[in-house]
Amino acid sequence: MNVGVGWVVASVCRLFEKNGNVTRVCRRGTRQFFVGKAAARVSMVESRGTKQAPGTMGLISVNMAGFVLDHVVKWKPMEAMALVHSRPQWWQFLTALFCHASWSHLSGNLFFLLVFGRFIEDERGPGFTWMAYLTCGFVANVVSYLLLPTNAISMGASGAVFGLLTVTLAVRARRFSLFRFVEGIILGQFVWERVMQEARMATSRAVSSSAAKLRMPWARNATLVSSVQVNHIAHVTGAIAGILLTLLVRPVPKRKAE
Repeated sequence: MNVGVGWVVASVCRLFEKNGNVTRVCRRGTRQFFVGKAAARVSMVESRGTKQAPGTMGLISVNMAGFVLDHVVKWKPMEAMALVHSRPQWWQFLTALFCHASWSHLSGNLFFLLVFGRFIEDERGPGFTWMAYLTCGFVANVVSYLLLPTNAISMGASGAVFGLLTVTLAVRARRFSLFRFVEGIILGQFVWERVMQEARMATSRAVSSSAAKLRMPWARNATLVSSVQVNHIAHVTGAIAGILLTLLVRPVPKRKAE
């Protein structure tokens, strides 16, 4: 469309070729038109790329702060934040979402939180992003507590993150476009494969091959867990909770300015 407008402007300018000043002004105006449009597009892309996501960045900051307090500062109250199944406290079903066993455990969750959290925040805002994270994680921890043995300790944002995966697909699918259709196919295949893999692992009670030995100091008064296992039940239930949440909580329609 811009090329067509430029061609029209140039054609009009040719009508005034007898007047060199007008021709130069027209050509200069055409050039400025294209430069101005290009600058506007670059500015728009840069603003999108640097658009702040306070909800997602807030979740990332709290997770990183929890890791520093637990593993670097060795802050004593962090020992009561993970969900100890033998003696659970009500707050642990939420605080466990911000506890991680190792840096690799944290960084993996933060990567998906950054990508899919921003997807959701662009569509529904920071408040819904926090609600989705906390709700899916809470449901995942409750189901884990009901199904896993009492010597288990649940921690990490994995259940909440799997909820964000399915929430992303649901909220992005509400408005159709060719780009979103292609995006849905790519993201949908990725999310489907991950959820199905976790479902198979949960039903077979398989343990991840990357499990590492870990000593849990906050469990010394109750139960010591000798190894870290991937909580596949939390992953699956978090994903299901994400779908149900999106179906139950509809976006508030924006009021048109009068």
